Amino acid sequence: MKKIYLSLVAIGFLLVSCTKNFDELNTDPNRPVNINPGVMLGQLQYQFVNSSIGGSYNFTHELMQVTAPRSSPSGGIHRYYINPGAALWTSFYNRMADIEDIIQISDKLGEKNYKAIALVYKCWAYSILTDLYGDVPYSEAAKATSGDFLPKFDTQKDIYTQILKDLITANDLFDDSKALTYGGDYVYASNTLSGNKNTGVQRWKRFCNTLRLRLLIRLIKRQSEIDVNSQIVAILADPVKYPVFASNADDGIFRYPNVYPFF
Repeated sequence: MKKIYLSLVAIGFLLVSCTKNFDELNTDPNRPVNINPGVMLGQLQYQFVNSSIGGSYNFTHELMQVTAPRSSPSGGIHRYYINPGAALWTSFYNRMADIEDIIQISDKLGEKNYKAIALVYKCWAYSILTDLYGDVPYSEAAKATSGDFLPKFDTQKDIYTQILKDLITANDLFDDSKALTYGGDYVYASNTLSGNKNTGVQRWKRFCNTLRLRLLIRLIKRQSEIDVNSQIVAILADPVKYPVFASNADDGIFRYPNVYPFF
């Protein structure tokens, strides 16, 4: 009995020693606890570009017979065998959570330019989704961490209405007197100032308003539902407040840096 008692005591000491400072011992010192928007932005840009290029190549190019495979067991889109385009749906919605994270983190850090860029991507992505599918999850989307796994489908009209509002918000947020604190921009290189101005942020602002103008033109026949004409006039009448693309130099191009993980 004495030996059994001593064994139990020894086991008890081992259990106490194993659980002491357990959290500290199992915390990876090389893994960041918090993340900044610069780390997420470059990956977001890369993923959206890859997804949109893939969607164009696998659907639009085949449908227009720009490209066609030599063999196609399913018939192929180039033969007008149309699939639902699930790949673009999945890849875009996978990125929506990242966009919301950038927006929330930027609000906490007071980084308005990051938030503005994220809003532009959000508007651009949802405009593609709703143009493809019509009514899609929007107002309740990307909230799985809050337990919302069945977001409602919003109408295309409501989505477009909010997109246009968000682009105005983004335009007002852009501040060309500040660089991106954490870097990460592979489109307009707005990570640094040139003199006292951020030419990259200026181009982002042009991108924002040009996208808004483009979407308004798409809605030109819905004037009775959304006041399209007055918004177009407001943009074109005030190029200082609402600058748009002026040349090819303003094009939003993601240039692959050819470094990990951007291959």
